[in-house]
Amino acid sequence: MRMETKPLVEINQQALRVLYRELGVVDAVRFLRQFTVGLEITQRNARRFLVGRV
Repeated sequence: MRMETKPLVEINQQALRVLYRELGVVDAVRFLRQFTVGLEITQRNARRFLVGRV
């Protein structure tokens, strides 16, 4: 059986709708922020490393 794959943007949109529906907008945003804050810190540290400031 061959399965069609969805575009990543479609999967992300569906996931956000589920989060909003199940958690509510405020808690969904709080949940998502824990990943973006970690990403921001990681990106900042990577930039410092690349320019030799670590």
